[in-house]
Amino acid sequence: MTHSVAQSTTLTCPACRRPFPAEVWLIVDTAERPDLLARIQDGSLHAIPCPHCRHAGAVDAPLLLYRPGQTPPILFSPAERTSTEQDQEHARGLLGLLHDRLGSEWQDTWLAQGLNAVPRQLLPTALSGDPEAALRELQDDLQSEIERLQRQDPTANERLQAAAREAQEAMSNPFWASLQALLQADSMASLLHVAQDHPALLTDESAARIAEAAANARRQGAEQAANDLEQRYQLLRNTQRAAQEAGLSPEQTLAATTVLEQGLHDTPDLAGVSALGQTIQTFVNARTWDDSQQIVEQHPELLSDKADVLFGQLIAAAQASQVDGGAAELEEHRDLLRRCREVGIPRAFAEKVLPPEALAEAERLGLAPEEFLAAARAAQDMPPALREVLAELAANGAEIHSAEDLERALASRPDLQAKLEAAAPARGADMPSELQPILEQLSQPAHY
Repeated sequence: MTHSVAQSTTLTCPACRRPFPAEVWLIVDTAERPDLLARIQDGSLHAIPCPHCRHAGAVDAPLLLYRPGQTPPILFSPAERTSTEQDQEHARGLLGLLHDRLGSEWQDTWLAQGLNAVPRQLLPTALSGDPEAALRELQDDLQSEIERLQRQDPTANERLQAAAREAQEAMSNPFWASLQALLQADSMASLLHVAQDHPALLTDESAARIAEAAANARRQGAEQAANDLEQRYQLLRNTQRAAQEAGLSPEQTLAATTVLEQGLHDTPDLAGVSALGQTIQTFVNARTWDDSQQIVEQHPELLSDKADVLFGQLIAAAQASQVDGGAAELEEHRDLLRRCREVGIPRAFAEKVLPPEALAEAERLGLAPEEFLAAARAAQDMPPALREVLAELAANGAEIHSAEDLERALASRPDLQAKLEAAAPARGADMPSELQPILEQLSQPAHY
């Protein structure tokens, strides 16, 4: 099997608007395809002219280079108009594909120090036989360009220096340093690292300043940047709040998040499960079981075989890392999803929420757990006066199943009717359906 990979696609020429087939190289083994290496070095690999009008177009695509026997053996050059998150997803997908093609030739040590990323403009320099000489040549070219601009506009250098001083002063401010770290975070774990390194970010003062920074960005037309800042900060605050409510220390939260992300990283088909992995992370980090149920109802993919397999991989990663409680928490959530597949989402979550004695009582009454839970929650909202009246009527043998039954029973008990009227008008009120099981239970003989 060849190691180099090209993606067949259909492009549309921006000049003549006619479609045409094209091959876009995504992985290049430089030893296997020296011809492609030459095209990378001259910058023409992703230059694809239109076969109809010969318009000189180019595609913006990522590129992974495998260089057997060289250091480093793997280089990644991201596309030029993509976000950091997209670059990471592209890199992981291409690395997984190269891993599969290399088979036993693959060595994990290649990435022990991380993946070397090179901007596309500097890729020919990095691949040069004498990269230091190529870099010096590039620096000379840049210096010549600076000198040319200074000759055209003698004040340009002063303005650039003033702008540099202002930027340096701004970045020396601790808040702006923490803001930059927040924007550079490329994973949930790195976000939590930012919170540890910059604890002032989690104060109300910082929240107000970040809201102001987002508003300023919008006034300048940077809507996407403002949204990104707000989403990152809100995610960080929500995660910290959920961890505090769960009794987890910042270190435990970071360790558990790292395990989850490592499990996703170790999944071969990462490109296909990254969105699912994020949904799982949201599900596991939910603050309450009611929140968890809402997430499952909104994301049925959590009940798929694919999600179950991914949970198994995450559990294995947690067990291997020996994070306190990490594997147990993942197993608890996986078991709950499996129960949802067996009996449905409402019943599975009702079984999770209700204590054993409540489940036993539901069975005695012939109620499904979800029906008993709904009735119990409705009873919590029942006015105290109504609760007392129903209890007394039930103790005297009255069977109350509807508003009409209540009205008939009260006709012979004016004292109870007066008690209800003193609290709130009850005559003619609709009987919520959720209260029917509670009324039936109250009409049963007392039990202990």
